[in-house]
Formats: sequence, structure tokens, C-alpha cells
Amino acid sequence: MARHNKDDGTRYTWQEIADRFGVENSTVSRIWSGKGLDITWPKKLVDDWLLANIIEPLRSGDTKVQIQKATLRKLEAEADMKELELRELSGELINVAEIETLLSQYFHSIRKVLRSIPASSYVELFESQDAIELKTRLQEKIDESLEEIGIFKYEYENEINEAVEEDSEDNITTKETESSRVGRE
Repeated sequence: MARHNKDDGTRYTWQEIADRFGVENSTVSRIWSGKGLDITWPKKLVDDWLLANIIEPLRSGDTKVQIQKATLRKLEAEADMKELELRELSGELINVAEIETLLSQYFHSIRKVLRSIPASSYVELFESQDAIELKTRLQEKIDESLEEIGIFKYEYENEINEAVEEDSEDNITTKETESSRVGRE
């Protein structure tokens, strides 16, 4: 059976309620009706529902407190982002993408070197007299290859150590210069 709404003035339309509250028609017809508003109710019952479910929650401090909490969360997140940016610029943090790229390159080189061992060393390995000698030679070749790749790690650590030493030398020189000025003043 189809539901007929006669506009006899005893009931609201979705548009009347939307205009009254300054919201879109879809807000009333979808959201508020989903919360329990029925357009077939008499005006008095609709007014009571709107008061209890729309107006009263807005009057209570809950909404204001929620807005303040959301604003505070946003400000804290922005401050955290700025702090992370500063720490990255100062060298305290390293960008994950950079580490990902470096590790990808490093593991690619490990794979490449390990896969090249049979081609570069097959003659030596073939000359082995028994399985133990073959195993020993193969281990030596693998160790040599890994040591070559390991230089990457040590080069990076040396660069970091050199940078730290340069900074500390600059600080010592600055302190000596400042202390020598004190006696002259």
C-alpha cells in the first residue's frame, strides 16, 4: 500500500524541516530519518523529536568540548609533524624512503655477488679433491664476497664518525677561541 502524505498542514515536509534548520534536504530525509525521525508524524511529535535529538545535543557542552578536543588534537598533530621535520633536518631522524632505497641497493648487490660466485670461481671449485675441500673453498669465496660488500657498511660508518669528529673539533676550536678572548678583554 502506497503511503500518501496529504499536505493538510498537520505534517511537515522534508524540505520544511530542512529550511527551518538550514540544512540540506538529504540531511533530514536520510540522516535524521535514519536516526528515527518519521515524516508521517504530526507536527507536535516531529517538533518534540527535533528538540530531543537535534537541538538539545547542540545545546549541551558535549559538542563544544568535542570541537575543542578535535582542535587540540589537530594542533598537537601539527606540532608533532613540525618536530619530526626539525629532527629530520638536524639529522636525528632518517627518512624511511632513503633507508629503503639503500637497503634495497645493498641487498641487490649481495644477491648479485652471491650469484656470481659459481661463475667466477667454478674452475677453483672444480679442482677440489673432496667435498671438504670444496666446502672450504666455497666458504672462502663467499666470505671474500661478503667482505667486499661489507665495505659499504664500514664506509657509511666512517663517514658518520668523520662528521662527528669534525663537529667536535669545531666545538673545541670555538671554545679555545672564546677562552683566549676572555683574557684579552
